[in-house]
Amino acid sequence: MNGLTKEPLQAFTPAGEHLRFPVLLDGATINTGRMFHMTWGHIWVVTPQNGLFIYDYNGTLKDTTDDRYMFLNSGVETGNLPDNEVYCAVEDYDGHVWVGTRVGMRVFYNARNAFNSSNFNAQDVYIQEGIYTQILMENENVAWIAVDGANQKWMATRGSGAFQISADGSEELAHFTVENSPIYSDYLNSLVIDGSSGEVLFATDKGLIGYRGEATTGNSNYSQVQVFPNPVKSDYTGNIGISGLMPDSEIRITDVSGNLVMKATSQGGSYSWDGKNYDGNRVHTGVYLVFASSEDGSEKMVTKILFLN
Repeated sequence: MNGLTKEPLQAFTPAGEHLRFPVLLDGATINTGRMFHMTWGHIWVVTPQNGLFIYDYNGTLKDTTDDRYMFLNSGVETGNLPDNEVYCAVEDYDGHVWVGTRVGMRVFYNARNAFNSSNFNAQDVYIQEGIYTQILMENENVAWIAVDGANQKWMATRGSGAFQISADGSEELAHFTVENSPIYSDYLNSLVIDGSSGEVLFATDKGLIGYRGEATTGNSNYSQVQVFPNPVKSDYTGNIGISGLMPDSEIRITDVSGNLVMKATSQGGSYSWDGKNYDGNRVHTGVYLVFASSEDGSEKMVTKILFLN
């Protein structure tokens, strides 16, 4: 991005060729912010005070005759954003785009169809708070949104700390503030997630701090599955982590006789087990089998955990 020019969107080919793309706003220049490349090829760009614009180069970088672009703002028929002061636009694993602004966030559920829809508007997300239903992050200054391996949303706010939200946005899973966590400040500028470990890094105005999340990015197969710790010794009281799984794997843990001890679904590419059975009791000394299968059942895996009590 090269803001405040008549050709703000530019690219370099692998060979080093410099390409420029025509993006005009009534002949004026555009102040640009962060840029986000979606998996289907569209580029979403934050334009401070002006909302967003989307550019489709149609898979042909050097041919701009078939390119398309559009602008989105807070107008009811032109994007329906909460505000024109936009900070981020993040794609989740369902292909939805979550947009954070100065006074809240909204989601484009039909993001792929931006140029094929006559009514391309963002929608509010509703969350259950006790007996009440509220708009998710209503009036919050949402500086950044990140998606973890389980498609859960992590939101950094300027003034209210950080939030962990369920994949569909209907449930608040955690809220990190200076009062209930070691986070340095409730004013965050951004956050990032390490997909291999699940660690979430919070960037506050007073420093950077990490949190060990449980959801990791799923693998394409089961060739890198690991269990830690293994063996599980008698003095160990933490969770047992199973990593390297395929996304949303079905997990079954049994004893060597085939009796089911636990059944669950992985969070992205990992699962954390407390070492207890359905009755809430720590399992006895012995070998336990971990069976995993992909969401469609096409891939399967088995590994072992040894408990020493």
